[in-house]
Amino acid sequence: MLCGACWNETAVETQCSACGAAPLLAGRYRLDAKLGQGAGGIAFAATRVDDGMRVCIKGLAYRGMTNFDAERLFRREASVLRQIEHPQVPAYIDDFALGAGPSFTLYLVQELVIGQNLEAERRDRRPTAAEVWAMTDELLAIVEHLHAL
Repeated sequence: MLCGACWNETAVETQCSACGAAPLLAGRYRLDAKLGQGAGGIAFAATRVDDGMRVCIKGLAYRGMTNFDAERLFRREASVLRQIEHPQVPAYIDDFALGAGPSFTLYLVQELVIGQNLEAERRDRRPTAAEVWAMTDELLAIVEHLHAL
């Protein structure tokens, strides 16, 4: 598991072997694996400990930000996701902030969708025209739903 405080690997669930903190994120999420990392943001596969639900947690750390546009967009994403209920959009579960100063981090928790990302799938095989049209139809249904909001 990964520590919710320092994001380093730890074998102990009560105290992180790297930083000494309690490793559960916000006391309720166990970080299982890092899914990806980008411009100041990081995504984890995690488990909500009270019911075992598998979730995706996105984190935006202040220490990696060069301006506050990323924070504004992150907060806007959480606000929009709270309003969306669609079977093809990962469900909003929670959002919160932890830490202070440079260690301040915003978190967004959503339903975890297991599968291959589109980039990896594209590398593995070329979709047929029918598959591309089917994906386009699915995406347009989501856009139509969002537009109706």
